[in-house]
Amino acid sequence: MEQTNGVILESKPLPDLGAVICKNCGNVMFTLPTNGVKTIYGVCKDNCQPNEGE
Repeated sequence: MEQTNGVILESKPLPDLGAVICKNCGNVMFTLPTNGVKTIYGVCKDNCQPNEGE
């Protein structure tokens, strides 16, 4: 917490609205705190297999 002119300022953590999704298999790898809903794509592992029907 920080105090300025007798006012206490408190920062609140951001909610986990971001999701990192594997572009091959579609699994959610992890979530992360963001200011809004965000979708980020990555690859979860080297031998990841694409979903059937895609």
